[in-house]
Formats: sequence, structure tokens, C-alpha cells
Amino acid sequence: MKVVIAHGSFGKPHENWIPWLEDELDRLNIEYLTPTFPTPNHQNYNDWERVLNLYRDFGCFDSDTIFVGHSCGAIFLVKYIIENHINCKAIIAASGYNNFLNNDELMDSLNAPFYIPVEHIKKIVQLAKNRLAIHSDNDPFIPQEKLKEFAKLIEAKEIVVHNGGHLNKAAGLTEFPILLEELLKVK
Repeated sequence: MKVVIAHGSFGKPHENWIPWLEDELDRLNIEYLTPTFPTPNHQNYNDWERVLNLYRDFGCFDSDTIFVGHSCGAIFLVKYIIENHINCKAIIAASGYNNFLNNDELMDSLNAPFYIPVEHIKKIVQLAKNRLAIHSDNDPFIPQEKLKEFAKLIEAKEIVVHNGGHLNKAAGLTEFPILLEELLKVK
């Protein structure tokens, strides 16, 4: 098993629960990679794809890979898997969403390049053997209906975390045991 972890807008691999997850994966001798995607400058699908393509070209992931994305990192990974026809073990979305515009000019412009037409997103079901969507019941940024809609679109097992905010450090989430537990259940 290999794990690829993607942060979201304004994110970094050394924030939120990602360092904890890396430590846990190290402890379990599970190979992983956590690229630094350029944000906010160069936050668009083509530039993030170029970053991940470097790892793909080096053989860092394959059909035994679990992709984990936080926030817009989730839809980026879904789009990447679909656009590159990657068969994978799983996609796990933490606070994942698609096609959400919030009248915040900066955030909308950063996230919109990752969005996928509804009829196209369903292709993930054939490419990712397992799909999981974890979100909270009080996300301050993404409406509940968008989080639930995303889980339904990708035909994911849905887990709702009570009072988890945006599943980030600001919500007090620097460890993410439920994500690790579910990741380890993937067959």
C-alpha cells in the first residue's frame, strides 16, 4: 500500500493532521508522499497536475495507492485520477466538495479550476475501488449540502464528524484517528 496526501488551498504538507498521519504511516512502515502544491500562486489544475506527474513518472504511486485529499485537495485528486485514468485502491476525501462557489472572489478563483462536471465525476467509481468522504456537521466554509452531495456523487462511504469544523487545526484537529482507521480498513 502507498498513500498520496494532498493539502487544500493555502495549505502545506506540514499543517493540520498531515504530520500526525505521516508519523503514523511511518510507524506502520507504509510508504507515502505529501507534495507541496503551489498556493495561492499557481493554484490551478494544470500546475498541481504537473507537480503530481513528477511523482507518477518516478513510479511513486500505482494501483495499490490510496489517495487522501483535504478540502479542495480532494476534488483535485478525483480530477487527477479521472483525467489520467489511474486505477487506484481508494480515494479518501476530508471535507471534500465540488462546484462550490461562495462569492469569495479569491477562493472561488483558486478552487474553480479543480471542479468537474457532475456527469464526469462519476467516472471515479470505476477507477477508485474504494471511496470514502469524511466531513463534519459544522464546517464553517463548505455548506453541508455540498459535502453530502460530493459524497453521493463519488458513491462514497460517508462519515460525519461531530463538531469537526473544516477538519483542520483551526477546528482543533491535529490528529485524525478515524481517517487512519478507515485507511487501514481499505482492501
